[in-house]
Amino acid sequence: MVFKINRMKRVVIFGELPIATKVLLFLNQITDVEIVGAVTQKRNKGNVDPFDCPSLYDYCIKENIPIFSFQDLRDKFQPGDLDFGFSVRFSYILKEDIISLFKYSIMNFHGGLLPEFAGLYSSCHTILQESAIAGGTLHLITDSGIDSGNILKRCEFPTEPNDTSETIFQKTQLVLFDGFCEIVNDFLEQKVESISQQELVLSGKSNCYYDKKSLVKELFLDNDIKRKISVHARGFEFTGHERGYIVVDGMRIYFTTKNLEGFI
Repeated sequence: MVFKINRMKRVVIFGELPIATKVLLFLNQITDVEIVGAVTQKRNKGNVDPFDCPSLYDYCIKENIPIFSFQDLRDKFQPGDLDFGFSVRFSYILKEDIISLFKYSIMNFHGGLLPEFAGLYSSCHTILQESAIAGGTLHLITDSGIDSGNILKRCEFPTEPNDTSETIFQKTQLVLFDGFCEIVNDFLEQKVESISQQELVLSGKSNCYYDKKSLVKELFLDNDIKRKISVHARGFEFTGHERGYIVVDGMRIYFTTKNLEGFI
């Protein structure tokens, strides 16, 4: 069912990175959208966003856009007072009492394809799982579950042999913003059809969730791989003969028992 809103649509943006600023700027150009404010904070971490614009916090300070905390939202608004929320690569989970403040919908920008890469470190796991496609997902937030809402749009691109976690992250930011621009007007009119993640699982998509500890075991080669490297090094270590090697970016990296000391 389509709900026509015959008044200014009251919007709040949640986020920190420059992509959140891009979203705010785009929304501000839509004539029937009122930017009520942003939930953001000053970032101390480095920025690798591909967008040439300030963080959301810095932009709001410069342009005198109201900045709210979660408690500010609870104090200032009643359930249904706000219309739409945009959680743009936001690093905090929205609780039920915050979600209830929005009459219509909250769109989340997730940095991985759903349902394959729910949770954290999506760009890292895309590389580690040797996925042929990467990207992000625009989905609804209807409860406090993590990356569990119905999908509005999967924003995909093919991975390339020289991609790193950082390049995947940057490309994902770009396709997420492009996808947002494609659907936001229909989203604000409640015309975008969503699909449940369960439907995608039933159609053959994998369903994986990665938590804070998910990369710990991936940082180190498992014992079987280390054993094979050790065997390879020992098997080809003979004076006057070429040693065992792997090729990385066209360069041979040789294994010897000496350079593996402390590693195996």
